[in-house]
Amino acid sequence: MKRYIILFACMASSVSCSTTKKNINQSSADELSLQNVASQSAKTEKLVDTTKTESGKITITEVEFFPHTTAPAIKSIKQTTIEQATEQKRQTRETAETAAKQLSTVLTKNTRRTEESIAPDPYRWRYLFYTLALIAVALLYLKS
Repeated sequence: MKRYIILFACMASSVSCSTTKKNINQSSADELSLQNVASQSAKTEKLVDTTKTESGKITITEVEFFPHTTAPAIKSIKQTTIEQATEQKRQTRETAETAAKQLSTVLTKNTRRTEESIAPDPYRWRYLFYTLALIAVALLYLKS
């Protein structure tokens, strides 16, 4: 009976030496979109010259005749020329200003995933071999 107890104790100690380990796989993904600010402005200035120029020329011719003659004889000819030039200076100025602003926002996405699994024992084949060897030795011992 002592033999069986010793044999059982040896088998139990060889099998119970292993502890299960856990594998923890963590993965995280971060996505980030930045904010974009774009502004655009334009200024337009238009200058139009609307100068008005007028010029005129008047010629006056005075012919003086001798009085009471049968044939009209010219006593004198007087010619007067009047010239006039007028200039009106004008300028028209137009100004236009436009501004545009574009905004975009920030987006952040965080994804975290954790997986937990039991890792296979790296010594499991060694323990199996020792257990089988112990059973074989025990059977040989009990048969003798």
